Amino acid sequence: NGAPIAVGNAVEATASGHYQLVVTETPDGGGAPDSETLLFNIREPGRGSTETGLPTFTAVQLINDAPSAINTGQLVAITPNAYPDDLPIPVVSLLQKTNGDPLWLNAPMRIAAQPESTIQIRRGFGYGFVPANTSIIEAESANLVATKFISIEDSTTIYNPVAGAIDSDIDFGDNARLVITADVTIGAGATLTIGAGSIIRLAAGADIHVDGNFVVSATTANPAIFAPTSPGSAWGGFFLQETTSDVDITGAIIHGSGADQTWFDTNSGFASHRDEQATFLVGPAGAQLDLTDCYLIENTGQLLHNDEGGDITLTRCLLQGATTCGELTGGTLTVDRSALLLNHRQKRNIQLAE
Repeated sequence: NGAPIAVGNAVEATASGHYQLVVTETPDGGGAPDSETLLFNIREPGRGSTETGLPTFTAVQLINDAPSAINTGQLVAITPNAYPDDLPIPVVSLLQKTNGDPLWLNAPMRIAAQPESTIQIRRGFGYGFVPANTSIIEAESANLVATKFISIEDSTTIYNPVAGAIDSDIDFGDNARLVITADVTIGAGATLTIGAGSIIRLAAGADIHVDGNFVVSATTANPAIFAPTSPGSAWGGFFLQETTSDVDITGAIIHGSGADQTWFDTNSGFASHRDEQATFLVGPAGAQLDLTDCYLIENTGQLLHNDEGGDITLTRCLLQGATTCGELTGGTLTVDRSALLLNHRQKRNIQLAE
């Protein structure tokens, strides 16, 4: 690794990491020197063979920043504008600079009258849930305040059932109420579009196979929500498994996916360190996943996976509350002003390989 060592003396390499040994010899009678480069890794005993050459990492204790630093920014609470009365309400909390970029600070965000709903913001990002039927959310951190009003919908709200094959363009528009009752397959050449303020409830185990185009056009002020049909259940995930697969989602909160905890063990053709189903399974090359202002929170499986190619772009996104943020060993990943966070649910963060 660039440090000279004496010939003939044993050198013990014990620290885990990646090593380069360059051996050079020069003929006694003159002439050009000859060299050979040898690469090797020292494994960390606690990691085994999973992350060869990577040392273990012990996270530092989380310490909240001073109110004077927090008050230099602004507090943003992202919630649905309307929500059913039988589901806990997701709340995404962001600390931002005045220009909208993340303010990389730690802070507690408290919700008035609900001390049990305090959300820990980590490096500017956090999430939580408040009880169903909460119509007003008054959040504060230091001297920053954010207030949201939520319209509570009862059981008379009509949800349009969606299932099976979709082979032509469908635009459900804004404020759609959809329930995915069984697996959906969007055919190549077809586009399914969902607008701002929409709520998409998904039945237990339901998957969305996107061979064509899936588009969500929403905003942080009026996000679209993907949620299970009932508390405690889990839907499946999105499958982008064709060269024509294209998912473009803006302004959405996505939670409750990952129903099949043994998916990668029972489905051949994929490599994964973990068995849990992914929220987004991307690949082969040509498949495209673009997430902008999206928040993947409290999902029971992995979040991202590609090992056969495909391109993933995350812009101003939060990935938190899953067994892993993802395993990406093929294709490309672009991350812009986003957070992939470890918390009580996660066992590891994200695995990247060449």
